[in-house]
Formats: sequence, C-alpha cells, structure tokens
Amino acid sequence: MVQTRKISLLLLLLVAALVVPSLLWQVNGQSGISHNNRFITGSSNELGYAIAITPDGSAVYFGGSTNNLATRNYGSTYGGQDFYVSKYDRYGTFQWNAQYGSQGTDYVNSMVVSSTTNRIVTCGQHYYLLNNAYGPGYTYYSTFVMTLEPSNAGVYAVYVHNYPSTSSCRGVSTSSTGVVWAIAQCDGYFNGYNTLGGWDNYLLKFSSDSLGLQSTTRVGTSSNDYMNTVALGPSGKVYVAGYSTGTFGSLGSCTNSGCAYVLAYDSNANLLWASRVSPGSSYDYFIEVAVSPV
Repeated sequence: MVQTRKISLLLLLLVAALVVPSLLWQVNGQSGISHNNRFITGSSNELGYAIAITPDGSAVYFGGSTNNLATRNYGSTYGGQDFYVSKYDRYGTFQWNAQYGSQGTDYVNSMVVSSTTNRIVTCGQHYYLLNNAYGPGYTYYSTFVMTLEPSNAGVYAVYVHNYPSTSSCRGVSTSSTGVVWAIAQCDGYFNGYNTLGGWDNYLLKFSSDSLGLQSTTRVGTSSNDYMNTVALGPSGKVYVAGYSTGTFGSLGSCTNSGCAYVLAYDSNANLLWASRVSPGSSYDYFIEVAVSPV
C-alpha cells in the first residue's frame, strides 16, 4: 500500500508538471495565442518523452520521436523513428522544430536546460546518429548525449558510446556550475567496464555542456539493474533511481521480481547510501527522482 501511494503521488506530480504550463498557455490564449501552437504534428506518429524549461521560464522544450516532423531537419527522415526537439516561449508560441534522424531508430529520453549557458542537453539512444556522422550504433541502439543551441537548434556538442554492446542514456541533469551528469544502461562492455551480470548502469560526468567526459562509474549488481533518472542536490550530491533484481549496499536480497532503489553519490561519484522501497508482491520501480531546494 505504501509503495502504491508513493508511485501514485509521483505520477500525480508528473501530470501536474505537464498540465500547469498548458493551463498557463490556455489563459494567455485568450489574448490571441492559437492553441494549435501547442500541437506537435507531422505526417506520422509523434511521441513525447521529455520536457525542459529554462531557469527564467522564458522557453519550454519538448522532446520525443517521430517519422517526419520538422521544418528544420538534421539528418534523414527515414528508418524507424527520429528524435525531435520543439521550442515554445513562455506563452506557448511556437519557436522552432528540429528533427535529428538516421537510418535506424533514435529516441530522446531526457533533456535539461543548462543554467550557465541556456543550451539544451539531451540524451537517449541512437542507431547511426545524424546519418552515421558519429559512427553506427551497435546491434539495436547505443547511448548518446547531445547539446543543442537554444537559438537555432544547431548541434553544439555530441558524446556517443558505440562499443560492441547495446546501451541507452536514460537521464541527464546539470549543476549550477555547468557540470553535466547522465545515467546510461548497458548490457555489456562500457568505457572500460564489463557487465557484472545482465544489464548494468553507468554514471557519466562531463565537465560542461561541451561534453568532455571526466569519469564513468559503474552502478550495478550481479543481477539486472535499470536506473531511469538522475538528479542533482546540494553539496554536489548526485541521485539516481530505478529498479534492480539485485542488492545495493547492505540492504539484503531483493525478494521479488524487482525492487525500487534510490542511490546517492558524492561529486566524485562515490556511493554514499542506498535506499530501497519495501518489496511488494511483484516488482517496484522509480521512473523519476527530484531533489527539493535547501
């Protein structure tokens, strides 16, 4: 029951985060702003996965996947799904679309706006990112982190992982000093690490949104582990959350199909503590984590 209430509250907060901007736009729409500006449409299916807002609230970005969307286009519009980013101002007025395609399937799973540069940092999974400009993905998909310019959606920096393993970046966050953290899932070799068992996760630290990689830290057990999100807190602490069939810290064995975890790290990616929701009868997982201001 406790787990059900926590997940229900989390879902309610996520829905509220999406609804509130829409309500604000509806009010301003009475002053002549078309409601159609809020529809992200193309010639096929469009899926939304991520949202980010500038620190001053002047712009809102949406990210997802599509077959054919953008008036501005980087890459092709063929092969599976391409990922897109759309920009609106604080009143819901459309600014631009940008579609980043390849011969395969590409998704953006998370995005954030840097408080130091206002650039958009995205992360996800790719197959032949930007028409193979950064090497092919492996087998099915591979990790990417990409920084975009806020004025014209131009590509500012790219990090890709194309080693012989399947991987996906699930979450990205930036600190007040511009440091970028990302969490990726992988089923094999990743930046010098071999899997401990099944799927492991990797905490990536970049010096800035120029995406110079500073460190890679494995977050995993001998079982399957799926960390879905990353958030930053005071004193440089880093929090990741998701689920695992294994054991982190000294919490004992996970007794069901999957246990929900929150893990805390210091600014050097050393594990500080692990917390787990009491196992239910099936499996439990976190899809998002947030840290309140001090």
